[in-house]
Amino acid sequence: MWIHRLPLMQKVRSLFKQVLFATALLAGSAVQGANAQPTAARESNIVVISPRHLTTNQADAFEEFKNNGRYFGAFYVSSSGAFSWRSNLNTLDAAKLLSFQSCNLSNKNCQIYATLTPKLALLAKPLEGLSMTAAESAERWLRESTTGGRSAAVAANRYFGWAGWQGKLGTKKLRRSAINHCKDKQRSRLEKLEKYQRDALEREGLLKCSIVLIRNAR
Repeated sequence: MWIHRLPLMQKVRSLFKQVLFATALLAGSAVQGANAQPTAARESNIVVISPRHLTTNQADAFEEFKNNGRYFGAFYVSSSGAFSWRSNLNTLDAAKLLSFQSCNLSNKNCQIYATLTPKLALLAKPLEGLSMTAAESAERWLRESTTGGRSAAVAANRYFGWAGWQGKLGTKKLRRSAINHCKDKQRSRLEKLEKYQRDALEREGLLKCSIVLIRNAR
C-alpha cells in the first residue's frame, strides 16, 4: 500500500505546485497588462504593401515599427539593407515623406514596405489630417475648456498634431492665439529634423497650422 501511495502523493504535490505556478503567472500577467502600453498592432492597421525578404536588421526594425508606432507611419527598405521608418505623425503623407528621405540618404533605391494607420480613422471634414486618437483628444479638450465664460479653439497641421487655446477672447484673437500656439509646439519638433526634411515638409504644405475646431463660451 505504501509503495503505491508514494507516487500518488508526489503527483498530488506536483499538481499543487503547478496550480500555484500557473496562478502566479496569471497574476503577473494581470499586473503587466494593467501597466503595459497598448501596442500599435492593437490600435493601428499595419499593412505590408510590397512583400519582400527582409535582412535581420530590417526585420528587427520592422518589429519595433509594429510594436511602438502610433498614429500614421511608413516603413521603407532597400535591397542593399537600408531602412527607415517614421510614425506618430498626423498624416501618411508626412510619414512617407520623412521615411523615404531618410532611407534615401543610405541608398537611392528605397521602396515602401509597409504603412501604419489608425483604426477607424474616418473623421469629420474639419478634423481631416488628424489621427483618430488625436481627434478624440482634441474634441475632449474642447468640451472641457468651454466653461466659465471661456471660448476655445484647436489648431492643427498635417505633420505633428494639434494645439488648443482657451480664454475670454474674441473669435479673431482666439483663432490667432491657437494658430500661434500650434506653430510654437511644432517648432520644438522641427528642431529635431534635418533642414532638408523641414524644407520638404514645407514644400508639401504639411506645416501649415489652421483652425480645425472652435467653440464659443456657453
